[in-house]
Amino acid sequence: MANQNNQSNPSQIELDDVAEWVGLHYGRNFENESHDKRVEWTARYAEAHGLAKPEPQKFATGDWMHLFGPGMRETRCRIVIDLEQSKMVAAQEWTGLKFEDIRGDRLKDLAESVIEANEAHGYPHVCDLDLANEMPEWATQLEVPTVKPEVPTVKPEVTTVKPEVTTVNQDVQAIVARIESDLALLRQLSNEPTSIKLSEKIDFEVRPANDDDRVIVGCADRGYTVVNYTSEGLILDVIAEGEIEPTHTASFHASDLENVLADNI
Repeated sequence: MANQNNQSNPSQIELDDVAEWVGLHYGRNFENESHDKRVEWTARYAEAHGLAKPEPQKFATGDWMHLFGPGMRETRCRIVIDLEQSKMVAAQEWTGLKFEDIRGDRLKDLAESVIEANEAHGYPHVCDLDLANEMPEWATQLEVPTVKPEVPTVKPEVTTVKPEVTTVNQDVQAIVARIESDLALLRQLSNEPTSIKLSEKIDFEVRPANDDDRVIVGCADRGYTVVNYTSEGLILDVIAEGEIEPTHTASFHASDLENVLADNI
């Protein structure tokens, strides 16, 4: 039953009280109900106890862990869902240094997980999302690409509109920075070499930070190549599939590489 404090302050309704009332009188598990059904139960509870009906909450917001691709580690995201439209309207991801806006295919991939796969808009409480009538401050400060109005010209038929690539370049730079940050973190945390898939047939190996900086590039059914830059120069080892010893080895002294570079400048 509702406690005395709730009755004296109609603007506050404890969901625990609603859950207890629904369970006792209707034998339903309030926690397992959809968002719309929970709103309905709360309104019925308020009516039964002579309380003001709470206004439906417009947004659900909170953290969301997501895998953006096979073999990748989970990324911490923060999201905002418009409950009226059943649509994710804002999202950012943690890069290790700060939150950055999610755009393009990554945003679509996250929305498919949040809305289509997990139906977080229908069960925000199950997904540990908070309800609110206003968007969080970070979501109101997202960078929205501006569209410049067209200026009429004397000959509109020859007017050309140059595509704006600034946002795209910023997205690419953000992705590169995130990858570099993640690789550095991976090297610090790992104790053994880790293989990362670059394409269907190509992968490369990242070694721990306390190891050397050699890079091993592998190709399915064709072995792998070791690229090892040292203080003395460069060593290349080509190892065929199923073999241990190099099929071919090439070494280059640092002075030869520096001379080649100088000649091409």
